[in-house]
Amino acid sequence: MILLAAAIVGSWIAWRIWRFTILPILKPNEVKELPYWIPFLGHAIALYRDIDGTVSYGREYFGNTRETFSLTVAGQKIYIMTSATNVSAILNNSQTFDNSKPKKFLMRRFGVSKEALKTLYGQALTSPPDEKTLESNPLSRHITTPSERLLNQQLNPGKIYNDFEAVCLSALEERLRWDTMYPKAVLSSNGTKSAERTVSLFKLARQTLVESTTIALFGPVMLKICPDFVDNYLQFDDNIQMFLQKVPSPWTSTVEASVQRLHKSIGSYFELPKEKRSGAAWLVTSLETDLRTRGIQTRDIVGWFVMIYWGMNTNNWRLGFWLSAYVVHDQKLLATVREEITPFMQDSTPLSSLNGHLKRCKHLNSVFNEVLRLVDSPISIRESTCAQTSALGEPLPAGATVMLVNRQLLLDENTWGPDAKTFNHERFLHNEGLLRSKSFTPFGGGHLLCPGRFMAKAEVMVFLALLIHRFDIIATSSFPRLDTKSGAGVGILGVKDDDDSVLLLSRRAKG
Repeated sequence: MILLAAAIVGSWIAWRIWRFTILPILKPNEVKELPYWIPFLGHAIALYRDIDGTVSYGREYFGNTRETFSLTVAGQKIYIMTSATNVSAILNNSQTFDNSKPKKFLMRRFGVSKEALKTLYGQALTSPPDEKTLESNPLSRHITTPSERLLNQQLNPGKIYNDFEAVCLSALEERLRWDTMYPKAVLSSNGTKSAERTVSLFKLARQTLVESTTIALFGPVMLKICPDFVDNYLQFDDNIQMFLQKVPSPWTSTVEASVQRLHKSIGSYFELPKEKRSGAAWLVTSLETDLRTRGIQTRDIVGWFVMIYWGMNTNNWRLGFWLSAYVVHDQKLLATVREEITPFMQDSTPLSSLNGHLKRCKHLNSVFNEVLRLVDSPISIRESTCAQTSALGEPLPAGATVMLVNRQLLLDENTWGPDAKTFNHERFLHNEGLLRSKSFTPFGGGHLLCPGRFMAKAEVMVFLALLIHRFDIIATSSFPRLDTKSGAGVGILGVKDDDDSVLLLSRRAKG
């Protein structure tokens, strides 16, 4: 027994010396590998628990040079890029870096069958019902499925987008009035006629923004036939990391049940005659028509729309929460932003026009960009289609899996200064050139620049503007902490340990 243990330990020591001492000497030009203790498993557990922390450790382990390094995860080598030069080059290269595998994985995870993917990939988009309504899209040559093409048409500026935005902002405005505010967000009050109430900003932001997007996408009928639709979605979204990482049962029973309820609700929606689905977004009618024309089954169409609905919602409400929290927890900043937006907050101002005015508010936009920089944590996965070198000259073999860790760029002290991890609401106000920095990539870049960026900004800016214009606000809780672990890699980070921003509201304007 002792000899066996000694043999195992000896083999492990030999493996470790060979892998992390001798091999790097024999192959000095290859990308360096971050050492690990357990063969095959590698950094899998560390990466699951804390993506950003693991990547930061690796970057600092190699001297903070931002050179590419590799991690081993369950036997697979992943090349980690934290250099703005490398990341920018890959985001703009769709020829030799492919992202179809992660996209197909996501579609399969949301319930789109292999047969449907086989039918759709590589086929040209059929003509939508109303060809004249299409706006030109210079990125369309990179889009490989009807879902992507039509989603870009819906969410990029133009008539189709304007109609969608108008419905969404109208629904948002209706839900941000004193008498129609989400009841569960009100923690204490003396009734609807009360002059003051205590409110959970977390609950108010996510319910208001998700309901508004739901109505804009599916029309009012979805919430009529499935009153708990938004609640089911939020339960699913709270556990999205486990769902995407395919954590096995029984740990995922709650999230799997909630996603099945979403499938059932959207399935019931598509069973309705089209005349009973009035108010649906152009995307819904166009994509459904195109998919059915191709012979795609209803269950696959449902899976597609569950994924689209999640993509439209998961980041917006979190961003709305953080933007509002940073403003209302600083009374001086609150006064500055309120003064800046007041000239545009007339009752007769259409909400889409209000959004246009807000885009020109320099303090507000500086705050928006700074909050986005601090709370965003997107990750992109690419596969090298051939042996090549990175922009910094590092060799990458054919088939290499490359991970682009954008949060490492958003907090890079070389770009943002020694206070990179600190909120500075004037950072972009005094240096608008930072918006064009290769390190500012909150929405990705290149041909995969997030199409939802226009809608996300419109929603959260109008949400904040209406909130601080209609109500006097005093933050009565400490500032919520950012959870940099459980949501890293998906997009906008959530709050840590159920933190909240508790607000004392009183009426100050009509609403």
